[in-house]
This record gives sequence, structure tokens and C-alpha cells, in this order.
Amino acid sequence: MKIRLDPDALYVALDRRRRRHRLSWRAVAGEAGVSPAAMSRISSGRRPDVDTLVRLLAWLGSTDLAPYVTTEDGDTAEARPESAA
Repeated sequence: MKIRLDPDALYVALDRRRRRHRLSWRAVAGEAGVSPAAMSRISSGRRPDVDTLVRLLAWLGSTDLAPYVTTEDGDTAEARPESAA
């Protein structure tokens, strides 16, 4: 089974927290310790590098990748039964 990071799901989570805290994307980048360009790349559907991903997950308050991982068939890791994960 092929799994991959879903940058759109990550973007939605980042945007939800950004809006809740009334921050600009530049402020999010600063707080997370990533470049504004990295935020732009994610917003256009590109996957971040590992270090950027870790920093953004930390900014979100969790290092759980499950909500942001998808399979070939489009299921998220959260939607799969434990035995299939």
C-alpha cells in the first residue's frame, strides 16, 4: 500500500488554527520557525520537507501524522482500521 502526505489536509489544519488565532500566514511561519515561502508551497499543494513538516506539526500541537497521511485510494490514515495502518 502506498501512503503519502496530503498537503491539502495539512493546509486546512494550519489555516483553521491560523484563523482561530487571527494570525497572518507570515506570523504562522514566524511562530513555527519556517519560511514564508514554505507556507506558500504548502498552500499550492506541494509537500514540505521533513524539518518543515515537524515544525508545523509542533505548531499545531501534535506530531501525529495520521490526519495528514493518505493512501492510494484516498483514505486518510485515521479512517483506516488499526490492522490496516
